Amino acid sequence: MWNDVFTFVLYTRGGPYWQTTRIPFSKFFFASKGRIQDKQAPLPLYRITHFGITVSDKADGPFQLELDYIGADFDPTHHEETAYEMYEVKQNFIVGT
Repeated sequence: MWNDVFTFVLYTRGGPYWQTTRIPFSKFFFASKGRIQDKQAPLPLYRITHFGITVSDKADGPFQLELDYIGADFDPTHHEETAYEMYEVKQNFIVGT
């Protein structure tokens, strides 16, 4: 659906030094309409068409984000499909008389 996204939350240390971060696709979690979903699934790599960055800062004073490089690396040693627990929510309905 148009409002389904896979998200990863990254907390930075704050300046003044550069921070290098590698994020495996298996660490992204599924959300829809801004809500994390109970039923998670691996990120379908063949469906990725674009990405976005959302920046949030609640500190007083100036804020600055500098990006030097964004890329995708292939790591043949990484075999994890998803880092999150996969479970089914079973619903039991009790019908009263």
